[in-house]
Amino acid sequence: MKHGKANFHKGRVWQKLTALLLAVFIAATSVGGQAAQAAQLTNDGSPWVDYDLQQNLSQSVTPDPRDDFYLYVNHDWLTNAKIPEGMSSANSFQEIEDETVKNAKAILKDKTLKGHDAKLIQTLNDEFLNWKVRDKAGIKPLKPTVKAIKKISSMKELSDFICNFGDLTFGVPTFINFGNDSGISDSSSYVTYVSGDGLILGDAAEYTKRTELGDRYYKAYRKEAVTMLKRLGYSSKEAGKMFDRVITFEGKLAKVSYTSDDMMSPDYIQKINNIMKKDKTEKLMKNFPLKRYLKASGYGNSKQYCIQNPAYLKQLDKLYTKKNLNVIKEYMLVHYVLGMTSMLDRKAFDLNIQTANAISGSSGKLSDKEYAYYTVSSMLSVPMQKVYLKKYNASEKKEKITQICQKVIDNYRQMLSKATWLSEQTRQKAVEKLDAIKINAVYPEQWEDYSKLKLDGKSYFECSKAIIYYEVKKNQACTNQKVDKNQWLMNTLESNAYYNPSDNSINILLGVLGGDIYRDDMSNEELYAGIGSIIGHEISHAFDTSGSQYDAKGDLADWWTKEDREAFEKRADKLIAYYDKIVAFNGQHVSGANVQGEAIADITAMQCILGIAAADSKFDYDKFFKQYAKLWKRVNTPELEYFCLMQDTHPLHYLRTNVTVQQFDEFYDTYQVQKGDKMYLAPEDRITVW
Repeated sequence: MKHGKANFHKGRVWQKLTALLLAVFIAATSVGGQAAQAAQLTNDGSPWVDYDLQQNLSQSVTPDPRDDFYLYVNHDWLTNAKIPEGMSSANSFQEIEDETVKNAKAILKDKTLKGHDAKLIQTLNDEFLNWKVRDKAGIKPLKPTVKAIKKISSMKELSDFICNFGDLTFGVPTFINFGNDSGISDSSSYVTYVSGDGLILGDAAEYTKRTELGDRYYKAYRKEAVTMLKRLGYSSKEAGKMFDRVITFEGKLAKVSYTSDDMMSPDYIQKINNIMKKDKTEKLMKNFPLKRYLKASGYGNSKQYCIQNPAYLKQLDKLYTKKNLNVIKEYMLVHYVLGMTSMLDRKAFDLNIQTANAISGSSGKLSDKEYAYYTVSSMLSVPMQKVYLKKYNASEKKEKITQICQKVIDNYRQMLSKATWLSEQTRQKAVEKLDAIKINAVYPEQWEDYSKLKLDGKSYFECSKAIIYYEVKKNQACTNQKVDKNQWLMNTLESNAYYNPSDNSINILLGVLGGDIYRDDMSNEELYAGIGSIIGHEISHAFDTSGSQYDAKGDLADWWTKEDREAFEKRADKLIAYYDKIVAFNGQHVSGANVQGEAIADITAMQCILGIAAADSKFDYDKFFKQYAKLWKRVNTPELEYFCLMQDTHPLHYLRTNVTVQQFDEFYDTYQVQKGDKMYLAPEDRITVW
């Protein structure tokens, strides 16, 4: 999990709905970028070829565990894997998710199910699939808002419009968004976060120096925006110029926006932790009607605001002038139509799919029923989870996963006791944090209540609006309240797991329990290579370069001595330097700084699990390491692989296998790895941090 605060964006329905479709197509990661060349077989810095790219496989390759362990274990699967239509990746996690989707689709059509939650999810599902109604409505739902924006003729009218939080502004991005979340320095209380809209090109750095990644976003979204604006009466030429003016305008905001590298840096959480009182916040801007906007948004009574990027507000205030009135209107129109395509008729929906395919390198599409499930699971997460768990009891899994979590935590305690480079003072704080880790296994003990949400008689567009309004009001009600730390951040049906620094919890979701990760018939070796390493990975995030900035309560606090922090950073720098030397493909180096947190978690998890294995004289290390390599098997489109290399905090999957296992003597002993083998790394060069 990336460490940061999750904000609820009022205006950015695009981020709530359209981004959902992108997540479906690209396996939960927004992607773009250049296509990797066919086979990268030259030794240009990396000891291994990137076999996440299927085109790099060759008939002449003879897998050898001493040269490329990832390929040795996964060769046959990598050769025969097929990326499904509408997706940009085939991998272990997707295989598990497919089973969850199959079960969920059965629930969504089972009319014998009773209760309000079942009614909610089935109503939304049915209305999503009601193409007759959606096609009849066409783009009519957009016309009142488009007309209102075009009618604006002065800055006063613009301010009046954006401060009117109603049906006309639903889905319209208005530069500034608010949302309550737990505080960074005080996680027990809600703080109102103030953030900006997202940028069309994704990364702010793309507006300074456009890469092929930015070009892919630009071309895909330009085509989508022009097509939608033409349906609203604009000519192709007029719509294209409008889009380009918006990109130029966004470039002025991008100059002061955080880049992807900024957001992946361990110090990002400190950069955004700018707490201000209400009176000071209201005076931050002179041109933009911030005080009025705050009040109208429903967040005007907050005692504290976290201004994530003060420079953004300052720059926006300079741009919020009569001179820029027309381009501001165009900004709202372009973002609005891009954000609404997935909610409209078949023509708009298919256009949205085409955009996602162009960005992710995927082709074709999922079935309508699959899109419907992903929509329901995103928009009505809690009701969907409750009904699923009522149908498919997971209490035994919860008990077993909790036990494994506790066993892994117990071994971490031993690891900390052996970390001789730590002072006793810091070690005690680390153990205190470890002992305080909250285990959230499989499903929450309590759920939010959705009994007041009604969707009867509403179209899909109206259902979406009702759900968004409901979520906004629920979030507004948290203003100045204490945080309920029993609430989970993620949907347990997702094939995922995460560490939440705000409540110091590890969260092992139901959706990750299957396939190569967890089965009832697994041996101990397979179990610990799968779910055991996943659990160990999430615990490690409490002590990586980002998570280690939080204390046992989940508050941002420095519990390290100066000397210990410097020693820790020196060890992390060694890991960064090692990853920096690796060339994935086409001369593109891995960024050690960007992947350091996840790489530390992978390696430390392996260290922990091998510690558990050492107590078993009959432990089969060959079976264990092979199962671990299966965990990370993956075939990506070149576009997805390029994005993962450039903007993902996780190392590429073949590196998550090879770099991790080559740090440990047990691997060398099992496969007789010697100096000169590509899997060999001299003991003095190894990069374990803990």
